[in-house]
Amino acid sequence: MTDILKMVFDAKKKKYKDLDISKKRLLRRGLKLSEECGEVCEAIFGVTDEENYKGKTYDDVREELVDVIIVALDALFSEFEDEELPDKFDDVVEVRSVIFEEKITKWLKDKK
Repeated sequence: MTDILKMVFDAKKKKYKDLDISKKRLLRRGLKLSEECGEVCEAIFGVTDEENYKGKTYDDVREELVDVIIVALDALFSEFEDEELPDKFDDVVEVRSVIFEEKITKWLKDKK
């Protein structure tokens, strides 16, 4: 997984190396991420609702979740005004992964 993240990071860094990343663009990314999350909720509501008037399927849920991941990665790999793109992105992923693993381990213990 880290290799995929690094590949996306490197491609984005190369593509946008000369662009100014403004607050407005960051705001748009945040709004787009929120929109995609809403579409995930809509798809989940559809597959869990008895009427499912929009005809949503679990494939729709998966597709919307992938859209969230793509938009989130785009925002994650952005250069913000107060910093450079992280050169040691693996370190950030590693720290967050450890925290997530600890939460999952605790959750599994609580379920027993």
